[in-house]
Amino acid sequence: MNAGASTSCDGRPRGRTSQTDRPSAADAEVGRYAAVRAWLTIALVLVALQVVLLGGEWLSAGRPPATEGVARLRVEPNRASVAELMLLPRIGPQLAAAIVAHRESAPVQPAFRCADDLRGVRRIGPALVNSLRPHLTFGGEP
Repeated sequence: MNAGASTSCDGRPRGRTSQTDRPSAADAEVGRYAAVRAWLTIALVLVALQVVLLGGEWLSAGRPPATEGVARLRVEPNRASVAELMLLPRIGPQLAAAIVAHRESAPVQPAFRCADDLRGVRRIGPALVNSLRPHLTFGGEP
């Protein structure tokens, strides 16, 4: 007998007996589930790596960008409501409300004669003005 093997009091080896040597159906099902879960995890990790490494280019292969063929949004900041201003990129409810408050409290009307005048609103800097510039119109210009 093996020196490292565990035995019961009567000398028989401990562990599975001849009746339970085969795994049950439940054990087999758990094993299949674990294998499927492991493969799905690997697949998910590979997809995530592709998105990170390729920048998601393969996801939109053959499809035009979403902005093509769509009319460009143009907003007049001297007349726009908070809801209309929120349609602009990077403008949330607080910043839209700040634009309206600045416009209403300005001593000279119209408060905004060009995109750069928006820099007078707190939390609007040059980068945000540049990203908004294509979406703004002033005094009836197209």
